[in-house]
Amino acid sequence: MSEGLGSAVEGMPVLAIVFLAGNGLLVPIAEEQVWRGIVQSDLVDGWGALAGVAVTAVLFACKHVIVDLSIVRLTTLLTLGLLFGVVRHRWGTASSAVTHVLLNTVSTAALIAVALG
Repeated sequence: MSEGLGSAVEGMPVLAIVFLAGNGLLVPIAEEQVWRGIVQSDLVDGWGALAGVAVTAVLFACKHVIVDLSIVRLTTLLTLGLLFGVVRHRWGTASSAVTHVLLNTVSTAALIAVALG
């Protein structure tokens, strides 16, 4: 994957910027609004904090592994889903969105750097 990405962004630096903005900023904000802002809120209201955060984390992980299922990816996504869920429950959706944005921005920038060699 990184070779294709490297070829794409090497010739078009604007593509790297768009990818970083989309995956680093827009996607995590939208995901936090949906997963923690709506799904988790409703589940916590109905089932309590522990079940609401846990079920949301499982659903979040499952949504992401549809494309690439591996035990490492599933474990990582489940852990991150729990982290974002706890942050949201304790400090609100804006805090989980900031946490998610920071993580996605750093990981996307690292992916671009590796792809470019």
